[in-house]
Amino acid sequence: MIFLRSRRARAGLAGVAALVAAATFASCSSTTDNGTSSAPVDLGKPMDAAAASKLAIEKAGPIQFATGSTVRGVNGKVITIGGVADVKDSTGIENFPGVCDGAKARFERANREGGVNGYTFSYAGCTDSGGDPTKSKDAVTEMVEDKKVFGLVPFSASVSTVGDYLNDEHVPYFGWGISTDYCGWNNRQFGFSITQSVACTAVLPGQTFYSSAGLESYLAGTGKKPADVSAAFVGLGAAASENSVKSFAKMAVGLGMKAPYAKSPIPGPGAPPLSDYTPIARDIIASGANLVASTTTPATIFPLVAALRSSGYTGDILIYFADPRLAPLADQLDKVYAMTPNFGSDVFPSATFKQIDADLKAVGSQADAGASGTLTSYGAADLFLKAFAKISGPVTTEALVKVLNSGFDYPALGNAMCGSTWPAGRVLGNDCAALVKFDGAKKAIVPIKDLQTFGHEYLFAAA
Repeated sequence: MIFLRSRRARAGLAGVAALVAAATFASCSSTTDNGTSSAPVDLGKPMDAAAASKLAIEKAGPIQFATGSTVRGVNGKVITIGGVADVKDSTGIENFPGVCDGAKARFERANREGGVNGYTFSYAGCTDSGGDPTKSKDAVTEMVEDKKVFGLVPFSASVSTVGDYLNDEHVPYFGWGISTDYCGWNNRQFGFSITQSVACTAVLPGQTFYSSAGLESYLAGTGKKPADVSAAFVGLGAAASENSVKSFAKMAVGLGMKAPYAKSPIPGPGAPPLSDYTPIARDIIASGANLVASTTTPATIFPLVAALRSSGYTGDILIYFADPRLAPLADQLDKVYAMTPNFGSDVFPSATFKQIDADLKAVGSQADAGASGTLTSYGAADLFLKAFAKISGPVTTEALVKVLNSGFDYPALGNAMCGSTWPAGRVLGNDCAALVKFDGAKKAIVPIKDLQTFGHEYLFAAA
């Protein structure tokens, strides 16, 4: 039985898991009509980040730099910054803990250290967009037109349509790129997702970059050979999830695995939930899979894992989120592997996580240093500050984004956040991840592989 506290934890993480899944997989097709994939697949030439970045810019063309001298938010030697993010959903559950505090903590640390090039930063606050496009638009407008911010850090609204406005007004925005406001090239040159491209499949006409990090992190963490893995990929009955599952299967076969099951039998958003996952579990087991990889949310992972186990499945299970709030429920996910794409996990202690934790405490925040909201927000502010330090001449919003769009490599933030490269980050995924495992007896998430580069980028024809 799962108690009320557990239900709340699962519901609170639903949005996180869906977004992480979207961030991990590109949209392209590989499976046959019966949901299986085993024929040889040519993935094309594997590319490291540098090669993929070069090819992306060749295909998209150079950024046509925005002109102007926007100094909104520049008050002498003080830069005003604000944030807009999904803090809580419509039910009041906090999906992304720390999503505002991370940025505030990083800017305050910069101030304590004397600022950047003589400038300090005034944080005007962070408004909750609540997963509502109207709230997002109103919050952004208030930040830009009333509070006169130089930029938005973070801007992490999952349901939003303010990309045109932000770019027309020359407002730099940095955050977790979980909305289409980050999807584009010249028309989105003021937007910078700390996780690079998140399900932006239409930027390069007819093609999409795809990373093998998910599967290769599993292989590295378990020591298994591709030929010994027969994988089942399970998704939600929604277009994005269905395409993700197909992409995953194509990548698996291309790497030398078998993919006897690639289906999306779990009802998607808005559909009545399943009362019994046993038929799905039996279908998966009948395929002969010894790895089940699910790109679905925690609310569906729990009953799926339970059904697999009760039906006799003894193979591995791989999921794509490891939020610290799931640790108390580890007994229900015992021995399940979890890959954290784009950012790390504080189950790997480090000076970086200690610094983030100290910075949070310095602003009175109780947020977990390892939470996805904290890391993406803190990382977004760190990217902003690194680019700001490279401005030559007068400080304007156009000067800031030109630094990034001229060719900018942001190094990994220790083992907390993957690096990124610009402007190619608008079309590339990320080849770095961490791998952890749930330990039911300890009620804990335990370390397997710390944040590092796994796999390569591949350029697929879009579905």
